[in-house]
Amino acid sequence: MFTLPDFRPVGIYGTAELREPYGIAIVPVASDTYGTFITDNYEFVEDVIPADSLLGERVRHFRVTLAGGTLAAILVNTFGDTSGPGVLRVVESIAADPANDLLLIAEEQEGASMIKAYSLEGRFTGRIIPQEYFPSQAEGIVLYACGDTAGYWIATDQSTDVNTFHVFDRSSLAHVGSFRGRTVLNTDGVALTQRAFDGFDNGAFFAVHNDGSVAAFRWQAIASPLGLRTDCTLPAD
Repeated sequence: MFTLPDFRPVGIYGTAELREPYGIAIVPVASDTYGTFITDNYEFVEDVIPADSLLGERVRHFRVTLAGGTLAAILVNTFGDTSGPGVLRVVESIAADPANDLLLIAEEQEGASMIKAYSLEGRFTGRIIPQEYFPSQAEGIVLYACGDTAGYWIATDQSTDVNTFHVFDRSSLAHVGSFRGRTVLNTDGVALTQRAFDGFDNGAFFAVHNDGSVAAFRWQAIASPLGLRTDCTLPAD
């Protein structure tokens, strides 16, 4: 953990529990207290996905508190289905919507990539954003929120050839539309701000390009062609 805006290191947690951590979703709980959901793509044999029965620790939920400059973390839960459609075989990206008790987790298994929805308590909801939208690999996920219920999810189909960003309805998870960047390929991580800043009156969507740079998309440039809302912008600092 680091403080902002100076990036001063505060402390480390999860070293005893996490083996191959990747994605993290953060949910505010109270003042200076956060729930963090971390995906763990552990393997017992290199480059071999463990048997389904061994995949019950794909997500770790910690409660993290910073008080008086001291970091304290408690492991709250460990989860991941070990049979059925909710199994998480290859994990990285994870995003949270606490207002709707929802975690979206990218299942990145080659040839069977999709996004699976869990509750914050670690229960598979049975909801899936299907493989048809992720012929390459489901990756970075972000939420554009309009109040507690409305808005959109953006999820990446990561590819070195046809890198696509898909937009889904926040509530129903129905596909709303798709877009691509002129040059952006092989996107791993993404981020989004709904706060207006210079040149980005409705906020921005950011995407990693080929592990070497970051592209910024004006939200208006995404929203206008797809008929998305632009009235959920936060005021500039």
